Amino acid sequence: SGAGPCIAAMTIFISMLLAVALAALAHGVAAEGTEPSRWRGFGQGSGCGKEAVTAKAREETQGHQVASVDACKAMCEGLPSGTCTGVEYSATKSSCILLSEQVKYTRQAPGKECWSMASDVVSHSAEVFIMMPLDAISPDGSITDPVGLAKMLDAMKWAGVDGFMVDVWWGITETSPKVYDFSAYRALFEYARERNWKVQAVASFHQCGGNVGDACNILLPDFVYQAKGIWYKDADGEENRE
Repeated sequence: SGAGPCIAAMTIFISMLLAVALAALAHGVAAEGTEPSRWRGFGQGSGCGKEAVTAKAREETQGHQVASVDACKAMCEGLPSGTCTGVEYSATKSSCILLSEQVKYTRQAPGKECWSMASDVVSHSAEVFIMMPLDAISPDGSITDPVGLAKMLDAMKWAGVDGFMVDVWWGITETSPKVYDFSAYRALFEYARERNWKVQAVASFHQCGGNVGDACNILLPDFVYQAKGIWYKDADGEENRE
C-alpha cells in the first residue's frame, strides 16, 4: 500500500546520491591531478612527543638552521627512506629537529610545529574523517555558514585529516516525490575537492532533531508522512515517525 512508493523513492534517492558523489569524485580527479600530501601536521604551537626532544637529539641535529618548516620537511624527505619520519620546527629559532620514530604524542609548545610523515608513506594506518555538523546544510537547501565552514575545513586541513563525513538528509534533497536537489551538497563536495579530500556521504532517511545532541530540525519529506503502514510500531502500538 503506502510502503511501496516510499521504498521506491528511497532506492531512487540512493542512486541519485551515488551519481552526485561519483560525479564530484571524477571532476576532482580530472581537475586536480595532484599527489596527496606526504605530511600530517598537528597545528601551530605543537611539539612532538610527550616531553621536549632530548639533549642528545638536539646535539645530533645541531646545525639544522632552516628558514621555514617547508625547508625542514624537505631536509627530512632528502634522507634515505625510513631514516626520518617526522620533524619539529621552531619558528622563533629557525631550527629543525629530524625525528627517526613515528610521532605518537604531541604537547603544547608555543612557537613550534610538529609534523609527521603521512601514513601511506611510512606505515599503513587508518584514514581520518571528521563528521560535519548535522546542520551543515540548512533545511532550505543551502550551506548554513559558508565562511565559518571554510575556516573549520582549513583547520582540519592543517591537522592533516583525509576527508569528512556528511549526512545527506532525505528531507532536504527530495521535498517532492522524485524531484531531487543536491545543489548544496555539490557545493559542499567542491570544498572537499579544493582540498584534495575524500568524502563519506551518508544517505540519512531519518529526521534530524529530537535526540541527545541534535542541534537541528530537519524533518522527513512531507509526502512521507502521508504514507500509511510504514512506521515502526512498538508492542504498545505507538508509532515512531522519526
